[in-house]
Amino acid sequence: MHDYLKRAGELWEDSTGARHNSPETMVLWRHQVIKGLPKPVQTALEDVLNLETQPFHDWKQTVTHWYTRHQRKMDQEDYEVKALS
Repeated sequence: MHDYLKRAGELWEDSTGARHNSPETMVLWRHQVIKGLPKPVQTALEDVLNLETQPFHDWKQTVTHWYTRHQRKMDQEDYEVKALS
């Protein structure tokens, strides 16, 4: 997730010519980062209260939690499919 967020920041800067550290651009950047995540993660994040206004560390931790949870589920499903083969 760290690499994904770093790359998203770089792409944002390349595309807009500005960093995503002002309050206005931070909300837009966070929205774009979430749009790039798998749909189940996006759906889970929709239920998190005040996600867009959380301090960056808390926001990153929340996004990472839901992404990791999704990855574990996908890994488990892959394992179960392989076990059936």
